[in-house]
Amino acid sequence: MSLGAEGSEEGRRAFERKRVVGRARVVFGGKTVPCIVLDLSEKGSRICLLRNVRLQDAVQLVIRGQFVLQASCRWQRGVEAGLEFPTADPAIPECI
Repeated sequence: MSLGAEGSEEGRRAFERKRVVGRARVVFGGKTVPCIVLDLSEKGSRICLLRNVRLQDAVQLVIRGQFVLQASCRWQRGVEAGLEFPTADPAIPECI
C-alpha cells in the first residue's frame, strides 16, 4: 500500500473526506445496526458500529432517516468499517 506524499492515507484518496460525527444505521440481511459516521466523501464512508457484528458485502447506509445510500463494505476491523458507494455524488458529504 502506498501512502501519500505526507505519509498519510488522505494523500491517496480520490475524493476528499469530510470528518463528521453523525448517527446513522447500517441495514443488511434483515438486520439494522446503529452506527456513527466518522467521515464521509462523495465515494465512501468510515463508520463505527454500535454493536459488534460482521457486515455483509452489500449494505445500505441510512443517514438521518432520509438518505439511503447503497454501499459495499470494503474492510472491517472490529466495530470500524469502510464503505464504498457505487457512484460518486457531490451531495453525499452534505447529507449530515
